[in-house]
Amino acid sequence: MWYKHIKKAEHSNVGIPNVAIEGPDRDIVEDALKELQEIDMSVFSEVDKIVIDIFGGPSLGHVSNQSPRDVVISIRNLENVINQKYPSIPRSKNDKEYRGKLKEEIKRVLMHELGHIKTYNPDTDTFEGHETPAEKSEREAGEAGYYQL
Repeated sequence: MWYKHIKKAEHSNVGIPNVAIEGPDRDIVEDALKELQEIDMSVFSEVDKIVIDIFGGPSLGHVSNQSPRDVVISIRNLENVINQKYPSIPRSKNDKEYRGKLKEEIKRVLMHELGHIKTYNPDTDTFEGHETPAEKSEREAGEAGYYQL
């Protein structure tokens, strides 16, 4: 029976307390989250799930009052940001430099969305302060070294 527990642990987010990551490119998002948690293990204690959206939409990430503890990130839009900022590096997640730049962008967006989550008010079913707290969270995280500015 012990082998069932080992197999189960392989598929859980070992080392990432209480955060499920769903979608493609899970490994790079998990790496980014682990790097954030090396600085502060409780940084995402208010987040239940990170959903990776491959279809894009207009934003790099978002939260919703329907699941106020979940973050959705658009991996394709994040890749487009990296491709525009750094047109000379290879466009492959297997390339160390590209992967590093993408992880930094993922961390920036995660910290931005965390700013929204922290302002959720269940009584009004809204994220208070609109973009101001999210931008503050993003800026303060960058200044604190959570990601490279």
